[in-house]
Amino acid sequence: VRCCMSINHSHSFGRKNQNATIRLEGTEGAAKITLGLLLNYPEGEPEKLEVYTKETDWVELDVKGKWFPDAFIGVMANMQRFKNGEDKSLISPLDDSIYTMAVVEACGKSSADGGIKLDEIN
Repeated sequence: VRCCMSINHSHSFGRKNQNATIRLEGTEGAAKITLGLLLNYPEGEPEKLEVYTKETDWVELDVKGKWFPDAFIGVMANMQRFKNGEDKSLISPLDDSIYTMAVVEACGKSSADGGIKLDEIN
């Protein structure tokens, strides 16, 4: 399994070589996410999700909304409803945030050390 993130918010040398993608590659297929908000900033471009499997070539899937603010609207609304007693649970609880930070820490360690094994993340 491999994940590669290329985000260059500050590329100010024209649109041609701007890049804002996340690539996920596994043994059964791959996915590429284009974060359109970060391209041609501040105007942005459409978000894009492409998926490859052993059965298909690259297929672009329909993406509704934008990474920001749409990715946050549901989570923030749920948090407010949870605080007011309207929702029984959080869709993104604290332990989920802890796992997210573990991934961030692993990325930093990988960058500093030249790689990291999955069993070192736990």
